[in-house]
Amino acid sequence: MYTYFVWHVLQPLPIFMLLTGIAIAWLWFRRRETRTRLLAVTIPYLVVLMISIPALAYQLRGSLEWRHDSVKERPADVDAIVVLSGGFYQADGPRTAPELDEDTQSRCLRGLELYRQGKPRPILVSGGEASSLRPTCADTMRDFLVKWGASPSDILLEKQSRTTYENAVESRKLLEQNHLKKIILVTSALHLPRSVACFRKQGINVLPCPCQFRATPEDTSRYGFLPSAGAIQDCQRVCHEWLGMAWYWFKGRI
Repeated sequence: MYTYFVWHVLQPLPIFMLLTGIAIAWLWFRRRETRTRLLAVTIPYLVVLMISIPALAYQLRGSLEWRHDSVKERPADVDAIVVLSGGFYQADGPRTAPELDEDTQSRCLRGLELYRQGKPRPILVSGGEASSLRPTCADTMRDFLVKWGASPSDILLEKQSRTTYENAVESRKLLEQNHLKKIILVTSALHLPRSVACFRKQGINVLPCPCQFRATPEDTSRYGFLPSAGAIQDCQRVCHEWLGMAWYWFKGRI
């Protein structure tokens, strides 16, 4: 009980939301003549409170993550494995070499699992960088895959894309050049619905392969109602994906 209290209640966000809620409630009680103006504070507070609830964030993540099941075995008719980049960090100060972030590492590790199932298939890593003078995310992904056992000759680099739509467009060009038709597409479960729609819009035969699930039966956040900074971050990422799908649909990209 003590540990739960320290880790979940005695945190900056729950304390801030509690004190702010008390202050707003006090203003509503004391300033009856200004209640209309208090709505300008109350409504944003309630919105922030709502998106900070882990149980809601769990359902929102699930609205995207539960669309595709995990792939246990790579089908024999798959021609290539396509792994999409997330983020990475350039060498800077104490960081002496580029590093993949958690999202990209998870995707690369899932791609390696599929690569090792049966006869090796080409792995296409997709992700560029604004400056052509610096290593791209695709370069860093290739180095990571080679370090963990992939053959350099089996890795195809797509270094031009900076968006999910460009991932699909540039990957299609590379796949056609190498006469690769059916792919297994690896990316985070949250990002997969938009990615699959983009690749299929390009006429690519796609088998979705999600990784990095968060909204799972063992995720205790589905019972959580104390405000959490992690829940706000989850809601932000879900909103990004839903708005991205709406924008891509409007632009005819999916």
